[in-house]
Amino acid sequence: MSLKSLIAAAVAAAVLASLPLAASAQEKAPPAEGGGSAGEGGQKAPAYPAPTASEEIRIKELLALIPMPAALAAEKRNLAKELTGIDPDEGKAKTNPPEDPEEKQIEDLRVRIEAIDAQIKAISANLHGLYRKKLDQAIKDSAAETELDKKKVELRTIEKFMRDLTDSEAAAITGIDPKDVQKIEETRRAAIEDRKRKMDAFNAKFGEFMKGRRQAMDELGKLGSKAVPLMCDALAASDFDSGAAIAEVLFSVRDDDRFHAPLLSWFGSQRFDDVLAAPPLISKVGMLKAPGTVAALASGLARASFQLKAAFMGALYRTSKTDKANADPAMAALLDFLAKADQANMEICINIVNMFLADADVPRQVKVKALQAFERISRAPESGKMVRNIAYGLGTSGMEEAVDPLVRLLRHRDQMAAIYAVQGLGNLGPLAARAARDVIDLATSGQDIRMQQSAILALGKIGSTEAVNPLIALVESENKAMRIAARDALRQILKVDFVFNAARWRSYWALEQRKRAEGSGR
Repeated sequence: MSLKSLIAAAVAAAVLASLPLAASAQEKAPPAEGGGSAGEGGQKAPAYPAPTASEEIRIKELLALIPMPAALAAEKRNLAKELTGIDPDEGKAKTNPPEDPEEKQIEDLRVRIEAIDAQIKAISANLHGLYRKKLDQAIKDSAAETELDKKKVELRTIEKFMRDLTDSEAAAITGIDPKDVQKIEETRRAAIEDRKRKMDAFNAKFGEFMKGRRQAMDELGKLGSKAVPLMCDALAASDFDSGAAIAEVLFSVRDDDRFHAPLLSWFGSQRFDDVLAAPPLISKVGMLKAPGTVAALASGLARASFQLKAAFMGALYRTSKTDKANADPAMAALLDFLAKADQANMEICINIVNMFLADADVPRQVKVKALQAFERISRAPESGKMVRNIAYGLGTSGMEEAVDPLVRLLRHRDQMAAIYAVQGLGNLGPLAARAARDVIDLATSGQDIRMQQSAILALGKIGSTEAVNPLIALVESENKAMRIAARDALRQILKVDFVFNAARWRSYWALEQRKRAEGSGR
């Protein structure tokens, strides 16, 4: 280097050294990898490590191992059609399957066998008349005494007749040549063996592919954040099968939320046509703490098959546990679905909403919406089982607003729904104090022992002293279960125990009432 160059370099260094350090860092430092620009409040996004050139090549190679080869995917679809009669691409049973000569033979044989069954019944009836004397003689020769012995001899005689039939005699009776049956059975066995060979060959190829995919996924997981951007790019163009595998790897990358938005975008576009692979993925999406999670799950719930709806509803509850702010929109999504669902889906949804009601962390205003929806449903003429689940949920809500709906359900036409309602009032404890009179009426009604016992136990949990005298009377009941329930309820309310001695209960309660009256008069 020349002297002139050295002097220029020194001057440049002196100028740079004179600049403020903070300004230099802000102006000269390159942006952080992974989009690390300054965010709100001047905070920078995490500086994610970038892959080297060789690592980037390897990531792309590994991602290429995850999609199922087209030939293998086609073989899988064809086998599914052949074995189940369901076209995976259509998602429903084939409406006009091509006519299979073998299947037609089998169907014809089935129809003819049904006709044979009818003939055999007629033959058995005829045998009873035609061979009555022979049967009677056979019974006599066997020295059969009991009716059971006689029936056994008769059955053996008829079975012997059927065994002694020649093929030609059987063909004359049934109208079917045994050779036809044998030929069809041989064809059927050959078809089964052929399908088994196909399945074995496919399973070997599929197992090898899955082994390679798992190894690729493990290696991508070890690369961690370096692989996230390229995995997100691959995910956007993936079908459900390969996308679910990529998503599994992305979920294993800790402290890197760059994949959340791309994953939710891909997730929202899927058909979820693999009912085995979908539930684990749906569950993990429910644990994402990311904007748009509830919307993606609600969209999936509306489109999913019946087998997967429970997984989506469970994930909606899970997302509220991950982020309390999701409780309100998650409940709104469930209630919207509940308003349109058929009975089977309604029952599942009610059970999930019950989980919200029983959760102490769920905000009160969210529970109120659920209670209002439950009250509307319980007024409709639905099945008793559904109303039972509603009554159970109301009772676990820990909310006074549940009292009036439960009191109304005490008169439900389904007896078990009414019992669940009285148990629910008991579970609400002192919150249900204003319903004590309704529960006392049931406890002393004498109409149904199960209802009475449930009402008595509920009174103990509610703790209203209004129930003390009726409960003391029940301590003397002739029914042991009633006596035990009344004693337990009194013990809960008064915090003393006189077992089944009604006189001592009355004496104690009279003294206690005087003390309370004197205390209140001061």
